[in-house]
Amino acid sequence: MRLFFAGEIPDAQIFFLRQIQDRLKGKSVDVKWVEPDNFHITFSFLGEVNPQKLGQLKKIGEEVSGLYRQFPVSFSSLGAFPSRRNPKIIWIGIEQGKEPLALIAKELDRRLREHEFDVEEREFKAHLTLGRVRSNKGIEWLIRKLELPFPEFPEFLFTHFSLKESHLTPGGAIYKTVFDFLGKP
Repeated sequence: MRLFFAGEIPDAQIFFLRQIQDRLKGKSVDVKWVEPDNFHITFSFLGEVNPQKLGQLKKIGEEVSGLYRQFPVSFSSLGAFPSRRNPKIIWIGIEQGKEPLALIAKELDRRLREHEFDVEEREFKAHLTLGRVRSNKGIEWLIRKLELPFPEFPEFLFTHFSLKESHLTPGGAIYKTVFDFLGKP
């Protein structure tokens, strides 16, 4: 099973995120846009995991979810990895709530390592991926769009994260929630 831990985005926010994607879309831009049903904040990507380890992963998720209270989150700006001048991944950043999100990611990674799961060695950056650049077609137009002022979004309450399974298909990834983990109200 191809698995990852992800922060969930409320349905009300998906409308706003789609508006941002629409603003970035151009007929000459070669970007694979993330489907709105797949919007999430990635905490820990595990890759291929033996299904017999699901019990351990459930326990880890339950332990970490018991450590935090639900908290407000707001999106703050557009960006790209590795940089805005060389975009490969288009993302929307998180300002309010980035510290508790980082603590959740750090605690998940710590416990996953304790249980000998392979965890990517990278610093957590609070963001949500909007799209992946496939080629340089229309890239200058996209770079200019990333520089435009960012509209204010209403904050939302971060309530839970999930363990998700990812199925890769020719049309893109399909995600299925395996377990949900609710923070304390």
